[in-house]
Amino acid sequence: MPCVIGLTGSIATGKSSASNVFRSCSVPVVDADEIAKAALGKGTLGLFLVWLSFGGEILKEDGSLDRDRLGEIIFADSRKRRKLNMCTHPLIILEMIRQLLVAVLVKMQPIVVLDTPLLYETKLLVRFCTTTLVIACSEEHQLSRLISRNDLSEEEARSRIASQMPISEKKRRASHVIDNDGTLEDLKNNVEGLISRLKPSGYSETMFRGLVVLLYSLPIVSLYRSLK
Repeated sequence: MPCVIGLTGSIATGKSSASNVFRSCSVPVVDADEIAKAALGKGTLGLFLVWLSFGGEILKEDGSLDRDRLGEIIFADSRKRRKLNMCTHPLIILEMIRQLLVAVLVKMQPIVVLDTPLLYETKLLVRFCTTTLVIACSEEHQLSRLISRNDLSEEEARSRIASQMPISEKKRRASHVIDNDGTLEDLKNNVEGLISRLKPSGYSETMFRGLVVLLYSLPIVSLYRSLK
């Protein structure tokens, strides 16, 4: 059977860097952040729903989403954050499941990564995972990275960290944890080691491919018999 890895972390702990390592190892990644950006693109249903909920202040002059302004609104108010999630999560989750099924059943990939910051919060996606991986780091490193990356004040950075599930709780729920307090090379080695341990055996992969081919062929056989 294929291995579906649920990849998550907290803001600025290095989840995206880990995701890039998976890609460099030819492991397909279903990326919630990329799907979310596409779902809120100019002229999309997602952007229309967000506009209905938050009004014109979250739009730029050209009609596209002002992501910085939306971020300021939702990180300051948990109710508005939940409202945004209600608008976008169904669209994002459906597309993630679609991409996962294509990777597993059509392309028959032995390992697929579901990369989402809200893996445990949404609950539904965890059911599709055979294992989970949390990328964590110390609070000091997390705060420093977030302030530097997003050009935030310490107060703003702490507010964004506090808006998410504590990383300690994510680590408690995870099948695997990688502590990302070292170098990028350390992270790369840890992710590659995990891939080696989780990759299905050749026998399991062959059996799964045979099962998929059998399932695809059954409707064709039934149609052939009905025409005889």
